[in-house]
Amino acid sequence: MWGTDFPFIVEQTGYTKGWEIADKIQPAMGPGLADQILGGTCERLFGTWGD
Repeated sequence: MWGTDFPFIVEQTGYTKGWEIADKIQPAMGPGLADQILGGTCERLFGTWGD
């Protein structure tokens, strides 16, 4: 599960740079892994908004 470690990402790189890093490493992962890291695992553990 990916996290920003707020507020440290704001001080270090900012959200834009954080997403750029995630976008760059995504092709190196197997199919579907990025979806699990960037949201699927969190949904599975905590549910979706509004549930």
